[in-house]
Amino acid sequence: MMWKEFEELAGCEVSYKTYTEIIEPMYMALPDGIDKRAFVGMLNLDALRLATRSEMVAAMRESARDICEKCGIVSTNTEKEQLHRLADKYAARFYGSGAYVWIEEAVGYSGARLTNTVRGCRFCDVLHIYAQDGAEFERLQLVPRIMYRVHTSKRGKLFDSLAAASIYANDHQRRTGDFVAVTEEVERFYA
Repeated sequence: MMWKEFEELAGCEVSYKTYTEIIEPMYMALPDGIDKRAFVGMLNLDALRLATRSEMVAAMRESARDICEKCGIVSTNTEKEQLHRLADKYAARFYGSGAYVWIEEAVGYSGARLTNTVRGCRFCDVLHIYAQDGAEFERLQLVPRIMYRVHTSKRGKLFDSLAAASIYANDHQRRTGDFVAVTEEVERFYA
């Protein structure tokens, strides 16, 4: 049984190393009467499978959130190293070995656009993945931002900053005489 054939039967991805060091020797040691599908059914596939793209993104966002919450209170060097390892694995798996990673850091400030940050604290904000020629493959927001929604009688509009939301709200109210409210909400991530 070949590596890709095993993945098709199992319905999940496994690394080539896992296949050659664990799965293939186990399969070769079986008696001749065992079917390939029966062999796959005997395995604990949850322990052998690779993480999916959404699972890897969720793990990176969890790590970035931990850094953001601990920022300014305790050292976050270990968490930042863990995030960099996760990002490197993600880039190598989905974009090849030539991809490289840059994690943009942001600085927390009072009245911040991000939740739970201390003034002057540096935390991981955006993950950028580039090709060797400098073309950007993917940009991934790691920490949810605080957004401001302007509610009118007809629709709502979302803004990155309170100043922009207030200007729009005042202008809309002046032009139409309509009731306007500005609310704060945390950006939602969609995997």
